[in-house]
Amino acid sequence: MGTTTVNMRVCRVDKPDLCKMVKGVVVDTGATVSAIPAAVAKELGIKFPVKRKFLLADGRTSVKRVGSAWIELDGRKASTEIIALTKGRPLLSVLALESLGFTVDPKTKTLKKQEVSLLL
Repeated sequence: MGTTTVNMRVCRVDKPDLCKMVKGVVVDTGATVSAIPAAVAKELGIKFPVKRKFLLADGRTSVKRVGSAWIELDGRKASTEIIALTKGRPLLSVLALESLGFTVDPKTKTLKKQEVSLLL
């Protein structure tokens, strides 16, 4: 299985017209929170009011500040939780992916649109 990367717009939740494009975002179906470069978060003025403990892929834990942003991808927009990265590649989480109505096609390494489910 390979890596799927996308370009996405990140926007402030309180000023949805204030956005920045983030390129080379890794689609991480194991992540529950998306990650954007700290420089983008700072430029947009995104706040990170909550602290949360995360389990990392190597088994260590790390406490990170969490905020919210609008993510836009291929004409679809959804709000999602984010953290700011000072190093490493930006990530699109599985929760954001599902909120946007996409799945990953592992054969083509692309995203496929799907209908968002609402089970009442």
